[in-house]
Amino acid sequence: RDSLESVPQGEEIGCMSDVGNISVVAGFVEAQCEVLLVHQQEPTAPRPYWALPGGRVEPGETLLETLARELFEETGLTSSRVSPALLFVTEVYDPHDATHMVAFVFRARVRPDCSPIANPGGSVHEARFVPLHDAIAKLEETYYLPMSEPPVALLRGNHITFWPYLVSPLGIVQRIHPL
Repeated sequence: RDSLESVPQGEEIGCMSDVGNISVVAGFVEAQCEVLLVHQQEPTAPRPYWALPGGRVEPGETLLETLARELFEETGLTSSRVSPALLFVTEVYDPHDATHMVAFVFRARVRPDCSPIANPGGSVHEARFVPLHDAIAKLEETYYLPMSEPPVALLRGNHITFWPYLVSPLGIVQRIHPL
């Protein structure tokens, strides 16, 4: 009982608040030996980068609803009704500010008769299908390991399903190797 009284009002006991919990969904779309990528720059990013299309899950959305919305917003493409397959999960935990991000990456299908829009707007500058070897090179240039390392491994044939990362006190993101 004493420990409960010592917790300041408004703080949660034994768990993080929702403010630090972030769910993200991304789509891995292949067509004719090419991968759908977006070239984007978030306001806090030091430079533009290439990534799989995707984004945050909004309140009241399911993961698959988010996937469909993000694919359309960032590329102009509509996902097919075929249920996507979960390819891998990426987890990034920053114990210093209690931020916990979990990204679900699905293999998605889009209507085959459509092309991505050239200039989607917002933080996305371009959306296009990129040949596999070029996609690997573009993703390897992405400065944020959790957005580059897992899809590059997948493109190289390494099917790792869980990618845990930890942020160091200096803000360096490092992959945690399982025991």
